[in-house]
Amino acid sequence: MKPDKPDGKFYDICPKCGGIKRTVAEMCASCRAGGVTLEERFWSKVDKSAGPDSCWLWTRSCATNNGYGRFWIGDKHMIASRFVYELVHGPIPAGMEVCHHCDTPACVNPKHLFLGTHLDNMRDASAKHRIKYAYGTDHPCSKLTNVQARHIRQEHAETGAPYHVLAKRYRVSETTIGRVLRNESWTHVL
Repeated sequence: MKPDKPDGKFYDICPKCGGIKRTVAEMCASCRAGGVTLEERFWSKVDKSAGPDSCWLWTRSCATNNGYGRFWIGDKHMIASRFVYELVHGPIPAGMEVCHHCDTPACVNPKHLFLGTHLDNMRDASAKHRIKYAYGTDHPCSKLTNVQARHIRQEHAETGAPYHVLAKRYRVSETTIGRVLRNESWTHVL
């Protein structure tokens, strides 16, 4: 039993359903009364009405505003697609992510899930045009315009103006000037 709940009460995790139990009993009150297993509790939160090959949508809380389902096991949560992948296929190896063939974050249909590295997942998302990279003035943190980046390159090439002079003139850091001149940023501007 763990006495560190904000309300000062003791609690532990039920081995049957993963819920919180507040007594020293083997299982939580719900499970002692013939309650559901952890797997049954998970599937009760999923809408499978579209059919076996369609997306099975998580109907409860989401991890963040990104749409990925959050399944609570005791006092911890797990991304629902990761939980169902482990339920069906076993443990997820370190460094691997659960990816969606269907590109629906709320989907927990095991047929739609596959493992991949973070790079695999990003390449898959990019190939499906789900990632929009913001360049230049489209980037929310942009301090320069396309015209300014072009002028910085021209001025440095023509006059050899030092980084600190250009940085002061364009009100950016010397690092930003260096990245523009080395073509590490603003690469879309020639």
